[in-house]
Amino acid sequence: TVTLDRRSGDEVSAQDLVKKASDEYALIRFSDTGPGMDEKTAGRIFEPFFTAGKQGKGTGLGLSVAYGIIAEIDGEIVVSTKKDMGTTIDVLIPSVVSPLAGKETIASRASVLLITEDDSEAKVISLALTNSGFAVELLNPEEEWLVKAGQSDLVILFDRSPEKPSADMLFELSRSKVTTPVLIISEFDVWLNAEKELPSDLVKANLFRPVSLKEIIYSIDSLIHKSQ
Repeated sequence: TVTLDRRSGDEVSAQDLVKKASDEYALIRFSDTGPGMDEKTAGRIFEPFFTAGKQGKGTGLGLSVAYGIIAEIDGEIVVSTKKDMGTTIDVLIPSVVSPLAGKETIASRASVLLITEDDSEAKVISLALTNSGFAVELLNPEEEWLVKAGQSDLVILFDRSPEKPSADMLFELSRSKVTTPVLIISEFDVWLNAEKELPSDLVKANLFRPVSLKEIIYSIDSLIHKSQ
């Protein structure tokens, strides 16, 4: 069962759910009637790489990443569970007034070109960057992306496609004399294997999954500043 509700800052503070950081919170509650967890397991579920699943099933990173995201925005995840009695997980997110509220237009911070195949991660990042004030465009690596790359303030590559790895795309940018800075989002081992062979004439940086919006925005600002 999934429900959405509101809680006042005083209420959540009185219940010791979070230290009061907002006047109001959105409360997303996930409840089930499953087997629940014992106290030892419940105390470890947010540890990176800890998993109660069968070997080879899951990385143990999902809940730790989720916890990090919620903590980054001054929220909290509260778990209530008992063995054989189900589990309830409360996600508390501070309610804020949108900085865009009442504004018809805003000045874009920078134009960002995201190059990726049909990818849910890229779509979420695209939406988040747009809401943060960037002018964002999504392109498939099979489209005419080189011209758009030269017209953008920054290019983001998602290293997922074996047919079109980011290293090949960086060489295409270099050969075409495109000097737009590039941010690569990839797996750690992919970057290590390709790093020595990448062209040195491009301003570039790499982030390893999982990444947060804060890390991406910081990298974008740093790269654009470095290229100026």
